[in-house]
Amino acid sequence: MIYKYKTLFIFYFLFSFSIQTYADCDSFKKGLELFDENFYVLAQGLFENYIECGSSEFLLEKSYYYSAICSKEIYSQDAVFKFFDYIKNYPEGMFVNDAYFNIGSICFEKQKFKEAHSWYIKVKVESLDDFYSDLYFFRHGYTCFEDSLYNKSLFLFNNIKKKSFYYNLGVYFSSHIYFLQSKYNLALEGFSKLSSIKGLSEISSYYKAVIYYKQKRYNELVDYGELKIREQSIKKQTHVKSLIAQSYYNLEMYEKCVAAFLKDSSFVYSNQAMYNFGYSLYKIDSLDYAIKVFESINTSSDSLSQYVSYYLGNCYLKKDNKRYALNSFNQAKNYNHDIFIKEDAHYKYINLCFDLNWEFENLYDEILSYQEKFADSENSEAVKKLLVNYFTFTKDYNNAFSVLDKKSSLDFLEKNAYQRIAFFLAKDYYYNKDFINAKKYFNYSLKHNIKSKYNSLANYFLAEIHFKTGDYQISVNYYKDFLFSSSSYNMQEYDLSKYSLAYSYFKLEQYKSSSNWFRKFLANYQKKDKFYNDACLRLADSYFMSSDYDRANDFYSKVIKLDLFDSDYALFQKIKCYELTSDFEYQKETIENFLSIYNLDKNESKYLDDVIYKYAIISLSENNLDKAVDYFDRIILNFKESDFVRKAYLSKGLLYSNLYSSNSSQDDYFKKSKNNFIHLINKHQYTNEYNEALLGLKLLYTSSGKYKEYFEYLKSQDIDINISAQDSIVFSSVESLYLKKEYSAAISGFSDYIDSYPDGAFYLSAVYYRAKSYLEKDEIIPALNDFIRVLDMNSKYYNQSLKFAAEISLKLKDYSTSLFYFTKFYKKVKDNHELKYVLSNIIKCQKELDLDLDLINSCNDFLLLDNLSDIDIYETNFTLSNSYFKLSDFNKSKKIYKWLLAGDYQNENITSQSRYNLAYMLFLDDSLSASEEIIIKILDQSNDNYYIAKSLILLSDILVDKNNYFQAKATLSSIVENYDGEFLVNEANLKLQDIIKMESILVSKDSVSEEDIILDLLQDFKIDNNDLIELE
Repeated sequence: MIYKYKTLFIFYFLFSFSIQTYADCDSFKKGLELFDENFYVLAQGLFENYIECGSSEFLLEKSYYYSAICSKEIYSQDAVFKFFDYIKNYPEGMFVNDAYFNIGSICFEKQKFKEAHSWYIKVKVESLDDFYSDLYFFRHGYTCFEDSLYNKSLFLFNNIKKKSFYYNLGVYFSSHIYFLQSKYNLALEGFSKLSSIKGLSEISSYYKAVIYYKQKRYNELVDYGELKIREQSIKKQTHVKSLIAQSYYNLEMYEKCVAAFLKDSSFVYSNQAMYNFGYSLYKIDSLDYAIKVFESINTSSDSLSQYVSYYLGNCYLKKDNKRYALNSFNQAKNYNHDIFIKEDAHYKYINLCFDLNWEFENLYDEILSYQEKFADSENSEAVKKLLVNYFTFTKDYNNAFSVLDKKSSLDFLEKNAYQRIAFFLAKDYYYNKDFINAKKYFNYSLKHNIKSKYNSLANYFLAEIHFKTGDYQISVNYYKDFLFSSSSYNMQEYDLSKYSLAYSYFKLEQYKSSSNWFRKFLANYQKKDKFYNDACLRLADSYFMSSDYDRANDFYSKVIKLDLFDSDYALFQKIKCYELTSDFEYQKETIENFLSIYNLDKNESKYLDDVIYKYAIISLSENNLDKAVDYFDRIILNFKESDFVRKAYLSKGLLYSNLYSSNSSQDDYFKKSKNNFIHLINKHQYTNEYNEALLGLKLLYTSSGKYKEYFEYLKSQDIDINISAQDSIVFSSVESLYLKKEYSAAISGFSDYIDSYPDGAFYLSAVYYRAKSYLEKDEIIPALNDFIRVLDMNSKYYNQSLKFAAEISLKLKDYSTSLFYFTKFYKKVKDNHELKYVLSNIIKCQKELDLDLDLINSCNDFLLLDNLSDIDIYETNFTLSNSYFKLSDFNKSKKIYKWLLAGDYQNENITSQSRYNLAYMLFLDDSLSASEEIIIKILDQSNDNYYIAKSLILLSDILVDKNNYFQAKATLSSIVENYDGEFLVNEANLKLQDIIKMESILVSKDSVSEEDIILDLLQDFKIDNNDLIELE
């Protein structure tokens, strides 16, 4: 390798090793000649032979060294080991420094730079000649560069001589290090030296452009970049164009900036460059394009994110897209990098919340947070006014009320807000049928009588609540407070409150007052609708209960004439009026009229059994006995569950008994009377008719002298007359406790009776009344058990026991059992009011049990009933549409939802859910814009945070389908940050993470950053180590 030693070798050979044999010298000499002629394999064989046989220590050292050099030159794997052998055998040898250098070079050529560096540091550079010292400085400098030892690397590169082959490479790498150290002047000086050097001028001019940008020498960059841009590779050309565009941005030459960016729109720019592009578009009012650019920037939690969000918000604000602007400012205000941006974004966010009536976030807390952080802002006074507006117009009733209620004192405006907020909070609870909380907050509203409107309406709704819960005396007081208030007269509730007040008196059995208020209602109420019909009916009932039968008759006649509903009841009551006034001719005429209108075969009226029975009694009084018997039989044949069946049997028994008494020779009368009495005794125990039948049978037998047969019958039935008498006395005494509402004593007494008289005549009555006593004491479990016992025995209490068992099961949330009993009760009920009550509870149970197919049938049956209120129709249709929706029958569901939303009556929860489900179905149909339009209505008009959150999640799906990832992320973030419901927050979080992952995948494709373009030493400039070994 180092050939100056050749002459020295000859000298030592002549004078120092004279005793060696000629053959030894000849072997080494021949090897050296072959080495000089580059025959390294042959030369190495001779050197190895000398190592084995030679005797001169001097030549042996040389043979070890030259053999190692040969291995290096033929790229043998053992080269390093041979140098190790040399160093091991000759640690102080003449070639040790060269051995260190060669081992380092081998490692360098294998790109094992750390190992190369460890050997280069052992080399004494002063012992190397100029060529190898420059090679050493370059290679050692490069290993330091690879190990980030930049200062040591600079020292080594700077020692390369100007005339050296490696000088320009040293300048290049030194300049690059200065660039990495941000020593841009030194880097620029170095790169300028290379501007005419082939192979380095292109990359150097690129660096100069980047340095001009780093030094903010934008004008120079524009001039230089335009001049040199064509010298660059396509990749670097694009980046220089980007730097030129960003220089225009920094020079506030926004139109030129946009034009420069648009020259190469296919390049994937850095986030900062894209922001500069977007901002320039914003400044020249190219807002749609600016929005597109801003939303394409994939930012994380850095200062750039704040700027992007802020100016995106401004773009949307200029476009009057306040919803998206709100999302963007919400993002911008949560960053702390630029305090001025943060303050302005927060201020605009609060303003937009008011503009959009947006209270999904806690607006009050947002206002307080702003005041705390930016007390000295020029917007602070404006925000104070917004706080007053918040209390005046907010729909976030719970939070606003909580804030005001905690205050020790309130000013006038705050009292006004307190009254309003408490009222609307109570109204929400009222429409959701939470009457306990509704009552509480209506009373809170009454604390501050600032606006008479809210004061009057609070009294009205309190009256309605107490009416619905059966507290009629209290409802009377609140209805009066409403009616006599100064602001109530022009309210739509005014007329109906008279009707409800009259009804309250009616329920209290204060018939004089009820008739007075029903008349007042009818005097001013112009519509001939269901309320008018019902008021006439209840006024007639009031007169009836006051024994004013003529007036009662008049108003029953009005109801019959209107013929809206309950006409059969009115006609039936007229029959009773004539009966009570002993006007039997009109009574009979009215009965016949009733029977001509309401068909027996179709059972068109629930009063038919009663009317037929009365007609039979009239026939009996007219001594038309066959006709009387015929009508009694009609009852028995057609109304098997009616109480009048027992009366018909008893009446027939007494009729035949009387006929037998008049004509004892007619045994047929005896048999018929006996059979009717015995049927009652056998089939209808535990009823009043049972005891009367026993008495009638006794009179029949005794009047015929057949008392022995009577006793035999009693014996056959195990009936003990004395025990029966005791039975009756005990039950009557306990029943009196029940009637006096002494329920604890009644429960104890009925229990004693049940234990003492298990076969008593009043056993079933005792169980039933004990159940009702338990119910009055709210001991619902034992009450339910007793009602079920009653149901096991067919009796007159069967229907009511079904009803109570169903109601108690519903209260216990045992929906399956409740549904079972309500369904059985439904089959027994004929009255429209009862049908409405039963079906509504069947629907409630089916909803809880998710029995959607059954629910659809029940809802349709319910909607066929008479006298339904608008609310009944509205809520039932909502339930029906939800069932169709859950069963994916979207056409029917859509139709009903649209009908609900088009109506005058609106319940916020129903409206929000209907809109959400409609939006969801449109989303499934890929009608994204139509779906988004409905969602915006929910966000603008709803105060239901659950459906606001669900709608925002659906909106994020729409935005993803539209590739608007920025707004999708902002939308989901607002849920994660502000909504309390864990399930929806988790769903939003999962969707948010999915979008972030999807963005990272999209950004990674074809993405080129400045760091990618800045020099990668081993790729951008290839170093061929063989070319760097230039032998002399």
